[in-house]
Amino acid sequence: MPKKTPNMTVALKKLTKQQLLKLATKKKAKIPKSWTKTKIVQTLSTITSIKDLQKPKPKNPKPITKTKIVTPKKKTKKNSLEDRVTKIFIRKGYECTKNVHTEGIKINILGYKKGNIFTNDKHLIVECKEKTKVTPEDLKKFLANTILYLRRKNLNPDHVQTYIYTTGKYEKEVRTQAKKFPILKLERLQPLKKPKQNLSKTKKLQTKNKKN
Repeated sequence: MPKKTPNMTVALKKLTKQQLLKLATKKKAKIPKSWTKTKIVQTLSTITSIKDLQKPKPKNPKPITKTKIVTPKKKTKKNSLEDRVTKIFIRKGYECTKNVHTEGIKINILGYKKGNIFTNDKHLIVECKEKTKVTPEDLKKFLANTILYLRRKNLNPDHVQTYIYTTGKYEKEVRTQAKKFPILKLERLQPLKKPKQNLSKTKKLQTKNKKN
């Protein structure tokens, strides 16, 4: 029997008892449910490896449908709301794509985070509203696009989190309606301050023009 390793024991301790029992079944180890978590960890640490905790790759993965990414004709502002929000979710481990047009649906930000043997893959749909107020009509349109996208991509809503980000405010009715959708969160970011002009340089130029 192989010796248990400290690294493996530490990794197993992070799992719940239910996850440990699931792993025991996978390794065909006969472990009673009445055992304590500590005893289960000690037993599994001698017959498992780190590879057993990694999510296996599917043998026949489903073909990924190509998504057209349309670059807007207008020049996008630096540090736009989409850019700022994208950076937030990249730091959280998501792979993000901005300004996605797919099958007649426009989505500001799509995100994806791969799961492991015990957690499902996570999908992210984000709408960015760089405006003074987000109205019920804005919410209705976003929800309609989200539902249509989930159906077309055959995604489980339990594995999807949706957000609306704005630099303005949400109308009261929007906040009330949003509470009916557990997968929807409303967030707000402060608008970026415009850089102040250098008044001293402006005055110098004005004096030079007067002299000339």
